[in-house]
Amino acid sequence: MDDDKLLTSVHALSGAVAGYLSNFTGQPTHALGVAIAVLLVTGNAAKIFVSEDEERGLKWWISNGAVPFILIWAVFSVFFYNL
Repeated sequence: MDDDKLLTSVHALSGAVAGYLSNFTGQPTHALGVAIAVLLVTGNAAKIFVSEDEERGLKWWISNGAVPFILIWAVFSVFFYNL
């Protein structure tokens, strides 16, 4: 599988899990903290599966990992909050 697709899929899945877990925190600031913690752990864990390349830096990780994570997290967090 292509590294871009793998990174996006892993971050989207972890964003859904973080959105679900954010429902149990009780406060919006704690929910944001959970999301940031899961994002950083997922980003560091994804380095194992993605081949090292000098061209790929912070901009590549933000566009293929962080942005999909934040969007999916926001959708799932609002969805589970409204249940």
